Amino acid sequence: MKVEHDPLERRLGAALTVLALLLFPWLLWRGWGAWNDVLVDYGRELYVPWRITEGDVLYRDLAYFNGPLSAYLNALVFTVLGVSLRSLTIANVLVTALTGWLLHRRLRAVGGPLSAGAGLAVFFVVFACGRFPGVGNYNFLAPYSHELTHGLLLALLAFECALRGARAGGARWALGSGLLLGLVFLTKAEVLLGVGAALLWLHLLRWRSEGGGWRPLGLTAAAALVPPVLACALLSLAMPLGDALVGTAGTWAGLFGSETAELVFYERTMGTDLPGENLKLVLTSLGRLLLFLVPALLLDRLTSGWKGPRRLAAAAACALAAAAVVLAAEPDLYSWFTWTRCLPLVALGAWVFASWRALAAPDAEREAWAERAAFGLFALVMMAKILLVVTVGHYGFALALLGGLLFLVVSLEWLPRLSGGPPLPGAVLRAVSLGLVGALAFAFERTSGETIDSLTVTVGEGPDAFRAEPLRGEGVRQLCEQIGARTRPGQSVLVLPEGILVNYLTRRHTPTRHINFMPPELALFGEEEIVKELRAAPPDALALVHKDTSEYGYPLFGIDYGQRIVRWAQRRYQYDWNWGQQPLQPGTAFGVGLLGPR
Repeated sequence: MKVEHDPLERRLGAALTVLALLLFPWLLWRGWGAWNDVLVDYGRELYVPWRITEGDVLYRDLAYFNGPLSAYLNALVFTVLGVSLRSLTIANVLVTALTGWLLHRRLRAVGGPLSAGAGLAVFFVVFACGRFPGVGNYNFLAPYSHELTHGLLLALLAFECALRGARAGGARWALGSGLLLGLVFLTKAEVLLGVGAALLWLHLLRWRSEGGGWRPLGLTAAAALVPPVLACALLSLAMPLGDALVGTAGTWAGLFGSETAELVFYERTMGTDLPGENLKLVLTSLGRLLLFLVPALLLDRLTSGWKGPRRLAAAAACALAAAAVVLAAEPDLYSWFTWTRCLPLVALGAWVFASWRALAAPDAEREAWAERAAFGLFALVMMAKILLVVTVGHYGFALALLGGLLFLVVSLEWLPRLSGGPPLPGAVLRAVSLGLVGALAFAFERTSGETIDSLTVTVGEGPDAFRAEPLRGEGVRQLCEQIGARTRPGQSVLVLPEGILVNYLTRRHTPTRHINFMPPELALFGEEEIVKELRAAPPDALALVHKDTSEYGYPLFGIDYGQRIVRWAQRRYQYDWNWGQQPLQPGTAFGVGLLGPR
């Protein structure tokens, strides 16, 4: 089915697309060097590929709990562009641009030009280039895990190949989709679950409504086995086959082979720690949206007979009013975050509605609705990990992305066609939706800009330089200087419990396979194994960085967890230098320390 779009709709969609394309380079310029966090997560994203370029092998020499694809891809980036934060950022700009292009294509197909243009702008402003208060890394330019951004890009490509195959036939598209699915397997489980469910549902809908065999699905599944098998074979050249299998499995092994998933942090992430309270917030969020959308639908019905200019003026006034109400009513960032809580319900409704239409609509429309249903399920399953606490400021920068864009499709394309006529069918609803989303995007961007302005300390040098907040940034900067002065190149430094970025910036290896020593890593790999490795290869220096890990249910390293590591360290090391308050003590603020052998 080819939907005929109003000329004004096409012009507005084109204008929004141009706006998005102008915003992207400005956002890059404004936030350059400010997207990653100074201590949390991103150090791993730099340290691991650097070590790979020096000959280390993932899983054998570097303990890792994701699939191998992103680490080796980033190592290739370092090989080609040089080992630096800047090189990885340039690669991430390319990933972001390609993801935006694919999203624009998909939104135009399942919605129309208006949702495609608005979605591209929202993607760049809110999801891709944001830097919100607290921990960085929740954006596409410095993601806490490249497996998410790389996996999503590959998943969108797999989805496009499958759709091409459904329309044009031929084995090559099914094989291409399968190969891409196999690459997604080598990233993160949540992305594979999302796109896998979407493609399976697409095939089932087409088989149910149009008939046909299972050959395309079989070809896709067979081709999907190739990348994991090849990865496992390559890894087995450097390690036992069992270790290669576990490494290839990545996050799947972590999900089913350890106690990591039982940590309080992951219950809070999904919202299952307080299910009743979180469900109320989901319903409240949905009710708040309906307070805007239902009156807009009614106004569209009432003004359907108005002539063009009068109707468009009314729509513009409603858009401004919606934006003003949102900006006046929401006092802070965390209130704005609650608007996205209902996205799983939106995705669920869109998936069910589109699936029904795919089965009940006339033959000419079934294929288009099958694609929409598959996209709706893709968005829904991607949010499973954060089901009751969907936000865009944490894991939601990637996991809630499709859900947020699907809301634009529903409110700007599907619902408006139920009311009103030209020009711009459903003009009031579309205007109110744009006003609402525009106000929220403006609020996120304003907060992101204020956060970037607060990052006043430069950490690192040359192409590794970035901006950080004064307290942690200054502490890490001073620690790196002390390590550079007190140790020689080639000596090892152990940073506890988190701070592998210090190793990367100083180009000092950590003495063990392990990178972080937080509750998830200790649950996944076992503390006894880490102590055994430290006894075999004690570091030349030991750094302590204060970290409150209450979010995992274990507040302090050495007191609530990691006691055996600390007891081992106390017997061998003593304080040589300290900045700020003494780290890892109850009731203290941030501080770092450097210890040398006794």
